[in-house]
Amino acid sequence: MLQTTQSNKARVLFVDDEQRILTSMKMLFRRDYQVFTCNSGAEAQELLKSQKVDVIVSDQRMPEMTGIELLREVRDMQPQAIRLLLTGYADLNAIIGSINEGEIFRFVSKPWSNEDLKSTLAKAVAAAEFEADIEANEAVMTQPAAAGTAAVQQEQKPGILLLDQ
Repeated sequence: MLQTTQSNKARVLFVDDEQRILTSMKMLFRRDYQVFTCNSGAEAQELLKSQKVDVIVSDQRMPEMTGIELLREVRDMQPQAIRLLLTGYADLNAIIGSINEGEIFRFVSKPWSNEDLKSTLAKAVAAAEFEADIEANEAVMTQPAAAGTAAVQQEQKPGILLLDQ
């Protein structure tokens, strides 16, 4: 199950050095998600020490730390969080490398279409929910049986998650 608040909203963190973009993201997604914003990679890392999030959306070009560097660090801090990269630059080799290395789930080009961004974020939240369900099922499966009851071992079958157009 996703990390949620009383209103059962998925928790999404947006990281960008441009305040107007963070304001836009907050306004665009506040109805559907619990939105956190940070102005830098260092600020995001600090927030993630105390807040669990389901999805992290980071700009690529930021001073001091690129989005790819941040998402690589975040993967170690909160491996369950789904990571998205916003980029207005054509640094395609770095982006492809990050996708292949598992740092990012998807990338979104700037300028973006609000509908495309909403759709991509919804898919990321669905992937986070799927991962959370798998973790919850694994936790139940590894709990010892109560005293006096027979343990029922269910065979775990591998699953495939494909999110594409």
